Amino acid sequence: MTISHINWSPTPPKRPVQVYSVPPGQTVRVFAAGPVVGVLTHWDGAKSVPCTCQVQSVSRICDVQAPTWRGYLPAVWPNNRRVIVEVTLGCVKHAPGLMAEEVVGKWIKLWRPAGKKTGPVFAEILHDLYLALKVAPYDPRPRLLEMWGLVKPGDQVGDDQVGDDDAPKGGPEL
Repeated sequence: MTISHINWSPTPPKRPVQVYSVPPGQTVRVFAAGPVVGVLTHWDGAKSVPCTCQVQSVSRICDVQAPTWRGYLPAVWPNNRRVIVEVTLGCVKHAPGLMAEEVVGKWIKLWRPAGKKTGPVFAEILHDLYLALKVAPYDPRPRLLEMWGLVKPGDQVGDDQVGDDDAPKGGPEL
């Protein structure tokens, strides 16, 4: 190896933010970093994809499959790493405060009863710890666009903070 072979990098790389689904029979706790962002989705046979039926006349999946609402809660693990937690419609009906801007910095308990991995998720807003932790709000949409393959990782899509931290590979059970 010579000096010319060194791959110098002027800025550190951004790590992806994990999109986390609460496993059946588990409970997790996170600090909310913004309100839930909802989107209508369809199952394409392999994964959920955002519904574009209102704006795209090609491939009208809505004609054969009704869209399903999915929510995404931008959050921070207790170890201060960012995560986006998938929530269900029942979850926001159980804890409607998750849709409010005032949720930033609150300690949130999420659980999915034992059973199917696509079963309902429930939530409880526990405490307001914003002043103690200074949780910085962030928008989960740029990371979701990456997840759906609509933009490449690293493309600028409006939030320069997406990707600063990655979440643990298996969410903590607290």
